[in-house]
Amino acid sequence: LTGPHWTMLEPKLVSVLGQAIIKRNCLGFVNLSVRNSSSETPAKTCLYDFHVASGGKMVDFAGYLMPVQYSSLGISASHIHTRTNCSLFDVSHMLQTRVHGKDRFEFIESLTVADVKNIKANHGALTLFTNENGGIIDDLIVTNADEHLYVVSNAGCRDKDIPLMSGKEKEMKQAGKDVTLELIDDRGLVALQGPTM
Repeated sequence: LTGPHWTMLEPKLVSVLGQAIIKRNCLGFVNLSVRNSSSETPAKTCLYDFHVASGGKMVDFAGYLMPVQYSSLGISASHIHTRTNCSLFDVSHMLQTRVHGKDRFEFIESLTVADVKNIKANHGALTLFTNENGGIIDDLIVTNADEHLYVVSNAGCRDKDIPLMSGKEKEMKQAGKDVTLELIDDRGLVALQGPTM
Protein backbone atom coordinates (compact mmCIF):
# COMPACT_ATOMS: atom_id res chain seq x y z
CA LEU A 1 0.00 0.00 0.00
CA THR A 2 1.25 3.42 -0.74
CA GLY A 3 0.84 7.05 0.27
CA PRO A 4 -2.72 8.03 1.12
CA HIS A 5 -3.75 4.37 1.44
CA TRP A 6 -1.45 3.75 4.39
CA THR A 7 -2.63 6.63 6.59
CA MET A 8 -6.26 5.76 6.03
CA LEU A 9 -5.95 1.97 6.24
CA GLU A 10 -3.26 1.43 8.87
CA PRO A 11 -5.70 0.55 11.71
CA LYS A 12 -7.56 -1.90 9.45
CA LEU A 13 -4.31 -3.52 8.29
CA VAL A 14 -3.02 -3.98 11.83
CA SER A 15 -6.36 -5.54 12.75
CA VAL A 16 -6.25 -7.92 9.76
CA LEU A 17 -2.64 -8.91 10.42
CA GLY A 18 -3.39 -9.52 14.09
CA GLN A 19 -6.34 -11.74 13.22
CA ALA A 20 -4.28 -13.67 10.68
CA ILE A 21 -1.58 -14.39 13.24
CA ILE A 22 -4.07 -15.38 15.94
CA LYS A 23 -6.06 -17.63 13.59
CA ARG A 24 -2.85 -19.20 12.23
CA ASN A 25 -4.54 -20.40 9.07
CA CYS A 26 -4.19 -17.52 6.68
CA LEU A 27 -3.02 -19.33 3.54
CA GLY A 28 -4.95 -22.60 3.91
CA PHE A 29 -2.81 -24.78 1.65
CA VAL A 30 -4.23 -28.16 0.70
CA ASN A 31 -0.97 -29.45 -0.74
CA LEU A 32 2.09 -27.21 -0.64
CA SER A 33 3.82 -28.79 -3.61
CA VAL A 34 1.11 -28.29 -6.25
CA ARG A 35 0.01 -24.67 -5.75
CA ASN A 36 1.42 -23.49 -9.10
CA SER A 37 -0.92 -25.36 -11.47
CA SER A 38 -2.70 -23.07 -13.92
CA SER A 39 -5.80 -25.32 -13.92
CA GLU A 40 -6.41 -24.68 -10.22
CA THR A 41 -8.43 -21.83 -8.78
CA PRO A 42 -5.98 -19.21 -7.48
CA ALA A 43 -5.48 -19.20 -3.70
CA LYS A 44 -6.12 -16.18 -1.50
CA THR A 45 -3.73 -14.80 1.08
CA CYS A 46 -4.94 -13.82 4.53
CA LEU A 47 -5.04 -10.19 3.33
CA TYR A 48 -7.27 -10.86 0.29
CA ASP A 49 -10.44 -9.37 1.85
CA PHE A 50 -8.46 -6.32 2.96
CA HIS A 51 -7.17 -5.76 -0.59
CA VAL A 52 -10.63 -6.08 -2.15
CA ALA A 53 -12.22 -3.77 0.46
CA SER A 54 -9.44 -1.24 -0.24
CA GLY A 55 -10.12 -1.18 -4.00
CA GLY A 56 -7.39 -3.61 -5.02
CA LYS A 57 -7.51 -4.92 -8.60
CA MET A 58 -6.85 -8.62 -8.05
CA VAL A 59 -4.94 -10.72 -10.60
CA ASP A 60 -3.58 -14.27 -10.62
CA PHE A 61 0.11 -14.13 -9.67
CA ALA A 62 1.95 -17.45 -9.19
CA GLY A 63 -1.31 -19.18 -8.27
CA TYR A 64 -2.52 -16.49 -5.83
CA LEU A 65 -4.96 -13.61 -6.19
CA MET A 66 -2.80 -10.54 -5.55
CA PRO A 67 -3.42 -6.79 -5.98
CA VAL A 68 -1.76 -5.26 -9.02
CA GLN A 69 -3.01 -1.76 -8.16
CA TYR A 70 -5.59 0.12 -6.08
CA SER A 71 -8.50 2.17 -7.45
CA SER A 72 -7.40 5.41 -5.78
CA LEU A 73 -3.77 5.30 -6.98
CA GLY A 74 -2.47 4.28 -10.40
CA ILE A 75 0.52 2.05 -11.04
CA SER A 76 2.87 4.93 -11.97
CA ALA A 77 1.98 7.00 -8.89
CA SER A 78 2.34 3.93 -6.69
CA HIS A 79 5.75 3.13 -8.20
CA ILE A 80 6.99 6.71 -7.72
CA HIS A 81 5.76 6.73 -4.11
CA THR A 82 7.61 3.49 -3.33
CA ARG A 83 10.82 4.70 -5.00
CA THR A 84 10.80 8.02 -3.11
CA ASN A 85 9.17 6.99 0.22
CA CYS A 86 8.17 3.46 1.17
CA SER A 87 5.28 1.04 0.65
CA LEU A 88 3.94 -2.06 2.34
CA PHE A 89 3.40 -5.16 0.19
CA ASP A 90 1.52 -8.39 0.84
CA VAL A 91 3.99 -11.19 0.04
CA SER A 92 2.07 -13.91 1.89
CA HIS A 93 2.13 -16.05 -1.26
CA MET A 94 5.89 -16.58 -0.91
CA LEU A 95 7.22 -19.95 0.28
CA GLN A 96 8.37 -19.61 3.90
CA THR A 97 10.55 -22.29 5.49
CA ARG A 98 12.38 -22.69 8.79
CA VAL A 99 15.51 -24.84 8.87
CA HIS A 100 16.30 -26.32 12.29
CA GLY A 101 19.19 -28.39 13.63
CA LYS A 102 22.88 -28.04 14.33
CA ASP A 103 23.71 -28.76 10.68
CA ARG A 104 21.32 -26.11 9.29
CA PHE A 105 24.17 -23.95 7.96
CA GLU A 106 25.78 -26.87 6.12
CA PHE A 107 22.35 -27.75 4.73
CA ILE A 108 21.56 -24.34 3.23
CA GLU A 109 25.14 -23.72 2.08
CA SER A 110 25.00 -27.01 0.14
CA LEU A 111 22.02 -25.66 -1.83
CA THR A 112 22.94 -21.97 -2.24
CA VAL A 113 25.86 -19.68 -3.05
CA ALA A 114 25.73 -17.72 0.24
CA ASP A 115 28.16 -17.82 3.15
CA VAL A 116 25.25 -18.38 5.55
CA LYS A 117 27.26 -19.43 8.61
CA ASN A 118 28.78 -15.93 8.72
CA ILE A 119 25.46 -14.06 8.58
CA LYS A 120 25.00 -12.27 11.90
CA ALA A 121 21.99 -13.16 14.06
CA ASN A 122 18.81 -11.41 12.85
CA HIS A 123 20.41 -10.50 9.52
CA GLY A 124 19.74 -11.97 6.09
CA ALA A 125 21.23 -12.38 2.65
CA LEU A 126 19.87 -12.63 -0.87
CA THR A 127 21.17 -15.80 -2.48
CA LEU A 128 20.40 -18.44 -5.12
CA PHE A 129 19.38 -22.09 -5.09
CA THR A 130 21.62 -23.81 -7.64
CA ASN A 131 21.54 -27.17 -9.38
CA GLU A 132 24.43 -29.66 -9.51
CA ASN A 133 25.95 -27.78 -12.48
CA GLY A 134 25.75 -24.38 -10.80
CA GLY A 135 22.70 -23.28 -12.78
CA ILE A 136 20.15 -21.07 -11.03
CA ILE A 137 16.93 -22.69 -9.77
CA ASP A 138 15.50 -19.78 -7.77
CA ASP A 139 16.46 -16.72 -5.75
CA LEU A 140 15.71 -16.56 -2.03
CA ILE A 141 16.41 -14.70 1.17
CA VAL A 142 18.01 -16.55 4.07
CA THR A 143 17.85 -14.99 7.54
CA ASN A 144 19.85 -16.21 10.51
CA ALA A 145 17.09 -16.22 13.15
CA ASP A 146 19.61 -17.47 15.74
CA GLU A 147 17.98 -20.82 16.66
CA HIS A 148 16.95 -21.56 13.06
CA LEU A 149 17.29 -20.24 9.53
CA TYR A 150 14.28 -18.50 7.98
CA VAL A 151 14.07 -18.94 4.21
CA VAL A 152 11.72 -17.04 1.87
CA SER A 153 11.65 -18.15 -1.76
CA ASN A 154 9.37 -17.54 -4.73
CA ALA A 155 5.81 -18.85 -4.80
CA GLY A 156 6.13 -19.67 -8.49
CA CYS A 157 9.08 -21.99 -7.81
CA ARG A 158 7.65 -23.90 -4.84
CA ASP A 159 7.28 -27.01 -7.04
CA LYS A 160 11.09 -26.93 -7.49
CA ASP A 161 12.16 -25.50 -4.11
CA ILE A 162 10.28 -27.93 -1.85
CA PRO A 163 11.61 -31.09 -3.55
CA LEU A 164 15.12 -29.58 -3.65
CA MET A 165 15.12 -28.84 0.10
CA SER A 166 13.26 -32.03 1.07
CA GLY A 167 15.64 -34.18 -0.97
CA LYS A 168 18.70 -32.58 0.65
CA GLU A 169 17.11 -32.93 4.10
CA LYS A 170 16.56 -36.66 3.50
CA GLU A 171 20.09 -37.10 2.14
CA MET A 172 21.66 -35.33 5.12
CA LYS A 173 19.55 -37.21 7.69
CA GLN A 174 20.60 -40.51 6.09
CA ALA A 175 24.21 -39.33 6.59
CA GLY A 176 23.50 -38.75 10.30
CA LYS A 177 23.20 -34.97 10.07
CA ASP A 178 20.88 -32.91 12.30
CA VAL A 179 18.59 -30.88 10.04
CA THR A 180 14.80 -30.51 9.90
CA LEU A 181 12.64 -28.47 7.51
CA GLU A 182 9.46 -26.76 8.66
CA LEU A 183 7.26 -25.44 5.85
CA ILE A 184 5.26 -22.48 7.12
CA ASP A 185 1.75 -22.41 5.69
CA ASP A 186 -0.08 -20.64 8.50
CA ARG A 187 1.44 -17.14 8.46
CA GLY A 188 1.05 -14.03 6.38
CA LEU A 189 4.07 -12.03 5.27
CA VAL A 190 4.41 -8.33 4.46
CA ALA A 191 7.41 -6.49 3.04
CA LEU A 192 8.23 -2.85 3.67
CA GLN A 193 10.17 -1.48 0.68
CA GLY A 194 11.55 1.93 -0.17
CA PRO A 195 14.31 4.37 0.81
CA THR A 196 12.56 5.94 3.82
CA MET A 197 11.73 2.73 5.64
